[in-house]
Amino acid sequence: MFKSMTLAETSLVKLKEYYRTNPEMDVNYERYYNLFKTFKNWRIYLAYKYGLTGTEPLVFETRSGVIVEVPLRLLHTFKEIFMDECYLTGTGTPHSLQRDCN
Repeated sequence: MFKSMTLAETSLVKLKEYYRTNPEMDVNYERYYNLFKTFKNWRIYLAYKYGLTGTEPLVFETRSGVIVEVPLRLLHTFKEIFMDECYLTGTGTPHSLQRDCN
């Protein structure tokens, strides 16, 4: 039976296909998958990134209901924590990425 996919899963499939067919792209789709899987309202980040909103702080809600307010000056740190998962590297957790975040 066909399992319906969530928007995050559908987006990941599209990103994988795009980067598979465009290997010259240097962007890692895994960062956006982490954003999709962690936050209910991940569209806010994309709206800010593409200039569709200028609200500050950016207010995200995790899938477990935790509210995260991100002032624009801390957006880089937010991305390190939630998109790159830098602070999990080397911890041996199933979600730790093997990337250099220095």
